[in-house]
Amino acid sequence: MMKDSEEVSMRFWRSLFNLADNMRDTATAAVGSSEDWNLTIQQMRLLRVVYWKTKTTSPEGVMLKTIAETLNVTSAAVCGMVESMVQKGLLSRARCESNRRSVNITLSDYSIGKIREFESSFSSLAEEMATLIGEGEFRELTVCMEKLAADFAAKHPENFHSRTMN
Repeated sequence: MMKDSEEVSMRFWRSLFNLADNMRDTATAAVGSSEDWNLTIQQMRLLRVVYWKTKTTSPEGVMLKTIAETLNVTSAAVCGMVESMVQKGLLSRARCESNRRSVNITLSDYSIGKIREFESSFSSLAEEMATLIGEGEFRELTVCMEKLAADFAAKHPENFHSRTMN
């Protein structure tokens, strides 16, 4: 057990969330955020799932059931998020050609462009962080985070299937 484990634990979580919030806010500001791109973490995760699944395994779109399973939430929760995001012009729906009862979800052209802008912004942020702490430490930090993610995923695979995407 770590010495002062409760304090270290709280510092770890506070630092992790502060860094994630600051990175998100900085990236959002860099891409010229607009009202329709003001998304929750869960909505960002949904976009990420659709982005990676359509990019890697399902170019025709992703079924609602697959999104729900990947995010480990109910289909009803995904339906509500998808509906809201379709109305904002962030996602598109189309009937599945092989199963007319199913619906495929894809990113809108607007979302694809925004995601690419975010990727570029996060790459710039990573370069800035590497400069701040040194490239060697940044690489070590990245290796540690990858190891933690892989170890947690191995220990709790039911909770990590959406996070295995690159």
